[in-house]
Amino acid sequence: PKYEEKSMMYFIDSNGEKMSLKDPRIKMIMPSMGDVSTQLFAAALRRAGINAHWMGVSDKETLRCGRTVTTGKECLPMILCVGSMIKYLKHRKDKNEKLVIFQPRAAGYCRLGQYHVFMNMLIKERKIKDVALLSLANEEKYAGLGTRFTINAWRAIVAGDVLDDIRNTLWALAKDTKQAEDIFNEEVDKLTLSIDGLSQADFYQQLKLTSKRLGEIPLKMKLKDAPKIAIMGEIFVRRDSFSNKDLAKRLARRGFVPRVSHLSEWIYYLTYMINNKLHIPNYNFMGWMEFYISDVVQKRMEKKIKDILAESNLYERELVDIEDIMRYSKHILPKDLKGEPGMIIGTMLRDIFTKYAGIVNIGPFSCMPVRFTESIANNILDMNSKMEAYKFAGEKIKENGFKKNDRIPFLTIEADGNPWTQIIEARFEAFCLQAARVAEKQEKIRKESKI
Repeated sequence: PKYEEKSMMYFIDSNGEKMSLKDPRIKMIMPSMGDVSTQLFAAALRRAGINAHWMGVSDKETLRCGRTVTTGKECLPMILCVGSMIKYLKHRKDKNEKLVIFQPRAAGYCRLGQYHVFMNMLIKERKIKDVALLSLANEEKYAGLGTRFTINAWRAIVAGDVLDDIRNTLWALAKDTKQAEDIFNEEVDKLTLSIDGLSQADFYQQLKLTSKRLGEIPLKMKLKDAPKIAIMGEIFVRRDSFSNKDLAKRLARRGFVPRVSHLSEWIYYLTYMINNKLHIPNYNFMGWMEFYISDVVQKRMEKKIKDILAESNLYERELVDIEDIMRYSKHILPKDLKGEPGMIIGTMLRDIFTKYAGIVNIGPFSCMPVRFTESIANNILDMNSKMEAYKFAGEKIKENGFKKNDRIPFLTIEADGNPWTQIIEARFEAFCLQAARVAEKQEKIRKESKI
């Protein structure tokens, strides 16, 4: 795909024929980055007239296909993205279709910046006919597909984030997890049809119906009383169940409610970078219009979606505030250092002990941001560091019953697609035991505060 002067996209096939990206002969495929979010996002693309399809959660064949064309130095997300493409090409029925592969790209020290370069080289060297990448830049906030699509896609992203939280709650707290998951999947399908424009109910109507039905699922205990674990780290691995080996479900089985960092946090961080002149995107007039319009409406939409789904009592509403998060890490990391570490450290220092009983930092094997985060986090896991962060943020920390030298459980996992080693399994079990002790103390403090 290429851009015309007015930001309209078009596709040029191998014979040189130029056609709109919305041409019915063109099919777009999307690798998985969280099953719920990707499914809803694909529906938003279809609503915009693009024949988009989610390829499903990665599996062993996806990994095997990716490894046949990579050297072993690439990170897991790249292997799975290229593996998804090869797997699809291997099994597709229509060999003459015009194919577009949705692939984000980025600059900086993340290997994501080389995904689109590698995949384009692979397509060229193998002379794969009528295949191209749609490679939108995250620094440009993925502008270029039109304001109407941006608004609809934002609904899909925010709803997907919250629904993922709700499913994690059901895995941990539902009396009948199998029945709860079946109901959840039915409601996700209904929301997908709504975003796709194929349902009689509009998006917000369906969202209210979904929230009501999910809220009727019997629970073993209330969400506010359940211990919680934060899953942070590299954005792809922390959300892809194949990459992280069902980490959220593993934690839920041990009685913890996992809270995976949201995709929307990264979109807000892109806005933060642009507003703070950490990145100046190469927008044309329409690109800037998209940026300003989305920036104005996205917080209002986020609040509305989260308010509706919070009525299910399966989700505790929390609006994303990147400026607030970064206040708690600015004394350690300058804002000029772009990427996840600043957000992870800020969230960690703001919420450990008070909200979370433990932190998991997960990403691809040898991922620089993940290792960088780990090196810093290992020195700031105690209550004293939290108090210091609050001081630099200009906030007063409330008495919470923890002593200055108390430490929060912290676990870093580097994923390469293989099953966890015995060492990682042992570290995970130890982490869960430590987090359970913190959770017991949190529960004791809550009970004492009510007396």
